[in-house]
Parts: sequence; C-alpha cells; structure tokens
Amino acid sequence: MPYTLAHPALIVPLRRWIVLGAAAAGAMTPDFGYYLPLAVVNRVPYPSAAFTHSLLGAVTFDTIVGLVAYIIWRWPVRTELLGSLPTPWSTQTLARTAVVLPSRTPAMRAVLLVVSVMVGAITHVLLDIVTHERAGTPGFIADENVLGLPVSAFLQRGLSIVGLGLLAWWIAREIHDIAPLSGLYPTRRMTLYIGSVIVAALLGAGLFVRDYPPITEGNAVIAVLLGFTAGGAFALVAVSVALVIHHRHRVARAMSQGVRSEPRSRG
Repeated sequence: MPYTLAHPALIVPLRRWIVLGAAAAGAMTPDFGYYLPLAVVNRVPYPSAAFTHSLLGAVTFDTIVGLVAYIIWRWPVRTELLGSLPTPWSTQTLARTAVVLPSRTPAMRAVLLVVSVMVGAITHVLLDIVTHERAGTPGFIADENVLGLPVSAFLQRGLSIVGLGLLAWWIAREIHDIAPLSGLYPTRRMTLYIGSVIVAALLGAGLFVRDYPPITEGNAVIAVLLGFTAGGAFALVAVSVALVIHHRHRVARAMSQGVRSEPRSRG
C-alpha cells in the first residue's frame, strides 16, 4: 500500500481491541519520513523513510508522531469536521467517535493509546516489508516483471485500491446506519472543508513535484501522492483551527454584549 490513506484499512478489523483513531494515526505515520529533509542521499531516495519504515522506527519515532497526530485529530479536527455534518449525522458521528477507554487508571489509558498507535505503525511497516522495496530496502517478494510491470507495482497499486475501497465502504456503512445517505446534503462548513482540501491538495502535489527531485518515474508518482496528502491534511487542520477561533470569538462577543446590555443596579 504505497498510498498513506489506504493503510488504516488494515486496523479496522481490530477496532474492538484498540483505540481506532489512534491506530489509524499510527498506520499512516511511517510515511512521515518522506516529508523529512534529505530527500536524496547517495542516490537513495527519501533516506529518512528507511528508518520510519523499520520496526525500530515504528515503536519509537512513528509512535511519537502518531500520538501527536491523534491529539490533533481529537482536537480540533474531529469536533469541527464531524460537527460540520447535518443533523443527525453530526451528533451521531461525534458520539460514535468519542473514546471510552475501558481502563480505570489514567496510566493504563495512556498505555492503551500508545499501544494502539504502535500497532497501527507496525502493520504499515510489516506490509511494506513484505510487499515492496521501500527507501532502498528490498521487500520479501521477488520483484519480477509480470505483463511489463514489477510484482511490487501490482501489489502497491492493487492493495491501495482495495484499501481505499474498503475504507470508503466501511465509512459509508457507518453513515448509512445513522440515516439514509440520500438525505445527506453539504452544509456551508462542509463545502468550506471540501473546497479547501481540494485546492490545498492540488497545490501540495504541484509543490512536491517541483521541489522533490524524482530519480525515477515511480518517485514522481510518490511525490504527487505525498503532496496531495500533505496539502489535504494541512487544509483540514487549518480550517478546523480557524473555525474554533471563529466560534470562540463569536461566543466572547455575545457574552460581552450580554454583559453590557444588563441593567446596572442602583444603590
């Protein structure tokens, strides 16, 4: 699965035993190595990704980054993004994604979150180790040509399509369980999110193609996907933060106007 957003499909079946959002964040963080400096060293593209795609990287760097990503998802992205859905989807999705950890002590809850992120990162690394070359390290499957393409190319593209398809099906099913999809309509905030993500994703893809020196055609495709994902993620966070600030400003202004409108007591 070369495409970052397809990897969480591996951890959806484990959602009964882990914190799904934390594991999903962990499942995507190994690809963070592609965003680090030193894009090409000694003709090996993205050397930082070699560490983030190792088992050591999965339980150290990837876990730390995954925890940070999960915190950002919990606030402000989750509350604002899901809150932008029309009723009843907004209230129901917020309720369904609320984390209820079974552990009673804060320490055990923290351990469960860390383990969930780590599990997600390890699934990413193991799949990449088995299926294809990553950052100059060969995979376990022999990369022989089939129909003019390496086996790894079929695995990467095929599993990406399957993973994204399974995620889309699962999300659509969860939304349909709340109410029929035919009644789902875009609110103003949904339109803001969709438009911002599309524009930022296209800009990100263009910037990555320009700034990342692709050694091969495959690396050029990676640069497009990386830029597309980075731009979309940036837009999600930026719009969410802007909405939080806007809401707080409106509340503060309403409270100040209410205070000024109260009659002063005489005495």
